[in-house]
Amino acid sequence: PPWSRPTLGARVEVPNPSPTPRRPMSGPPARSLRPPSTRAEGRTSVLRKAGSQHGVITRRNLLAAGYSASTITRLVRRGILQRMHRGVYHVGLHPTWKSRLMAAVLAAGPGAVLSHTSAAMAWDLLPQRTRRRVHVTIPPARAVARPGIRIHRTRVDPVDRTTCDRIPITTPARTLAELSSLLPAARLEQALARAARKGLARRPAVQASALRRKDPAGREKLRRLLEQEAGPAFTRSKAESLLLDHLRRAELQAPVTNAHMGHWELDFLWRDARLVVEVDGFRWHASRDAFEQDRLKDQWLESRGYRVLRFTWRQVRDHPLRTVATIARMLAGGE
Repeated sequence: PPWSRPTLGARVEVPNPSPTPRRPMSGPPARSLRPPSTRAEGRTSVLRKAGSQHGVITRRNLLAAGYSASTITRLVRRGILQRMHRGVYHVGLHPTWKSRLMAAVLAAGPGAVLSHTSAAMAWDLLPQRTRRRVHVTIPPARAVARPGIRIHRTRVDPVDRTTCDRIPITTPARTLAELSSLLPAARLEQALARAARKGLARRPAVQASALRRKDPAGREKLRRLLEQEAGPAFTRSKAESLLLDHLRRAELQAPVTNAHMGHWELDFLWRDARLVVEVDGFRWHASRDAFEQDRLKDQWLESRGYRVLRFTWRQVRDHPLRTVATIARMLAGGE
C-alpha cells in the first residue's frame, strides 16, 4: 500500500544479522602459545641451570621455566631427560659421579648437604667408590626417604657448610669429625694426613668441629691421632702402614712419612739422623725402569749425606723385629 512505501531519500534501518557463535579453539593450552623468544629463553634458562649443577635439573626448575607436566613426561620418554630421583633429572645421557652427588643433595630437599664418606670422597680424603649409596645430611625437623641415598638427620652449623665444585657439602673439618665415628683409626689417620697434605683442614678446626658433635668416642679417637709426635702420617701402601705400626710399637723416633726432597718422594725420613727408609713392594719395583729410578734416588740422597735403607714387603711382614732393630741401630748412629 502507499503508506508502506519508503519516502524518497529517507534512511532505511537494516538490522544487523545476529553473529554466528564461534567454536572454541582446540589445541595446546594457552601457556604453549608463548612467543618464540619466550620459549627460547625458557630453554636457555634450563640449560644454564643444569650446567651449573653438573647437568642436573629439578622438576620445580622445569615448571618455573614454563615446561608443562606433559612436556616433562615426553622429554623423559624421548631420553632428553633422565630421571635420577623423584623430581630430579639429568639432561642427556651418561651422568657423571658428581652428577649423582648433586642429584642426591637436590632430591633430599632444602638444607641438605653432602656428608660423611661421600663428602670425604668428594674432598679426595678417601678413594672414590662410585657405586655406594650417597650420604646426605638434612635438618632434623625434616624426614626424607629416597632409594640410593643414606639420609642423616642432624644439625649442621653454618660454619660447617660450604660447597665443593658447586655441590653443597660439609667442610673438610666437619667431614673428618664425622669419619671419626665410622672409620677405624688407621683409615681415619690416612684421611687426616691427606687433609693436612692438601691444606684442607687445620688441627684447631677439626677439633672445634668434633666438639660440636655429640660423639665422645669419635672425639677421643681424633684427639689421640692429632696429638701424635709427628701428627697423622700419610702412607701409600700396606707395607708402609705396617712398618709405621712396627716403629710406633717399638717407640722409636717418629719419622716424616712420604716427605718431598728435591723431585723425590721418600717413604720415611729422619732429618736429624739423615736417614731414609724405603719399602719396596715387588709389584711396584719389579720393572727395569723402577729399579733404575730407585738407584738414581739412592745415589742422589747419598751424595747429599743421607743413608738409605731398603726393605722388602716380606722383610717387613715376616721379620719385623729384625727390621726395627736395623732402623734403631742406624738412628743411634750405627752402621
